[in-house]
Amino acid sequence: MIIQLPEDVENSLMAEVNRGRFGSIDDALSQAWRAFLEQLRSRRQADATMSADSDEAIQFRLIEAGLLSEIKPPIEDVTSDLDRKAVPILGAPLSETVISERR
Repeated sequence: MIIQLPEDVENSLMAEVNRGRFGSIDDALSQAWRAFLEQLRSRRQADATMSADSDEAIQFRLIEAGLLSEIKPPIEDVTSDLDRKAVPILGAPLSETVISERR
């Protein structure tokens, strides 16, 4: 099998082979592929144990998609929110305003 690699990847692999970390480029690619397969297996197992609609599963999918950078812990102490008062809004309800502007 012949594989064409980008020059930077090939140079990086050769450097690791020359350092003695791998016996050959073939060994390096074999180990990389096995690590990739293990990562896939682990991810599939994690996905199988999580409910597809669980908050945690959704957050992990958002991180993988690049839409979240971290998962923050849930807020447990809400005592500071207990004294909040609703702010009165003057004017027509938003739904009526939207309908009237569409006409």
